[in-house]
This record gives sequence, structure tokens and C-alpha cells, in this order.
Amino acid sequence: MVVRFKKVLSLSLLLILLTSLGCLGSNESEKSGEKAKLLESLEGIQSYSYRGSREGDLVLEIMTNGSTAQRKIPVSDNFTAYVERSGLLAEFNMSSLLTSGYVVKERRVVLGGKMYIYLDGTLSEVVSNPEKVNSTFFSIDVVGIAREYIKGEPSRIGSVEGYKVYYYPVNASLLPAPNSWLLNGLKVQNGTFELWFKDGELSKVALLIELAGERSKDGVKIKMSLRAKQTFEIYDLDVKKRVVIEEG
Repeated sequence: MVVRFKKVLSLSLLLILLTSLGCLGSNESEKSGEKAKLLESLEGIQSYSYRGSREGDLVLEIMTNGSTAQRKIPVSDNFTAYVERSGLLAEFNMSSLLTSGYVVKERRVVLGGKMYIYLDGTLSEVVSNPEKVNSTFFSIDVVGIAREYIKGEPSRIGSVEGYKVYYYPVNASLLPAPNSWLLNGLKVQNGTFELWFKDGELSKVALLIELAGERSKDGVKIKMSLRAKQTFEIYDLDVKKRVVIEEG
């Protein structure tokens, strides 16, 4: 009787295990299918706009002649962008508030294999180096960056206010503007890249990031660290817009 009971128990445990494995396989298949649909949705976007902001603190630790001074600088940027993938056209406008209270306005336009850089409304530089032009276009193309992240495995998936959110560890080679241009020499220490979907469409991208690095010049060593939150609200999917180049 005891032997029969053990056999029944073993069979029951085996059935439970097989059922669990079947459920796990089904869940993995569902997740894979959902990711494939989201990637297909992102691949289908040919043009779009976004607006966003970055808020954080840049901490400087300045060491010279045996003494150390620390300074905290608030970072505050607002930006808008338009991206047209088929024509490799991108326009990025950023307004940065400096600690002095002065606002710096920067505009970058990628078109026809060139990049036009405007500072406070005046053309300051035209770049034709293909590597720099292409890397700038990629950094502005937030949907393109999102496509690369969605191919990987998220650290977790959650639901927030009707959105389905995919969370990924930050990849240093997949950072959106303005991180790719500013604060050169800083390295990623930690961070989370978030993709916010609603009804299967990308609605928002968020970036929580920590950067750090140091520089030395003329006997002065400066340690820098930045903690910031950056958001991009995606809108006007496949609505083409006109971008004006002012070369004067």
C-alpha cells in the first residue's frame, strides 16, 4: 500500500512538473510573440516627432595644490526633434538653462549627408564627416534606439497607468541625444532605459542614468559625476514635416 501511494505521489509530482513546464513554455512563447509584434510596429515607423526634457545634477570635485573643492551644477534641458528615417533627415532643437540664468539654444539638422549646427539661431558649423553625421543621426533617432533595445531581454516588464513598460539596463553604445554629444569623457556607471507602450505603439522613452569620469590639466584634476532623468514623448507618427536649412 505504501509502495502504491509513493508511485501515485511520484506520478502526481511528475504531472505537476510537466504542466508547469508547459505553462512556462507557453509564457515564453507569448512574450516572444509580443516582442516580435512590438519590433514590427517600431520597424514600421518611418517618421515621427518627440519632445522631452532632462533634469539632473552635475557634481564637480576639483583637486589642486592639495586642496579639494566641490561644486554642484543643476542640469536642465528641454528639446524637440523630428526624424525621417527614409530620407535620413533629423532635426534636434535643445534649450539649456545655465546656472548663470542664461539660456543656450542649439539646433542640429542632419540632411543630405551633412550636419548643420546652429547656436542661438546662427549657423556655427557644417559637418560633412560621414561617421560624425551618422552617429548624430542615430543619437537623435530615439525610435531606432528603441528598436535595438526591444531586441534584447528586459530586466523586467511592468504596467504603469495603462502603459506596458519594458525596463532595460543602459547600454553605453545606445544613448540618445544629448548624452552622445555632451560631457565627453564620462562613462556610464549605472542606468535604466524604459520603453513605454500603449495599445502596441511606442508612446514614451525614459532614461535614468549615472555617468562619471575625470580629467586632468595643468596640475588640476577634476572628477565629474552626473545623475539625470531624461524623457522623450513620441507623437505624430508618420506625419512628414518640412525642415528649413539656413546656410547664411
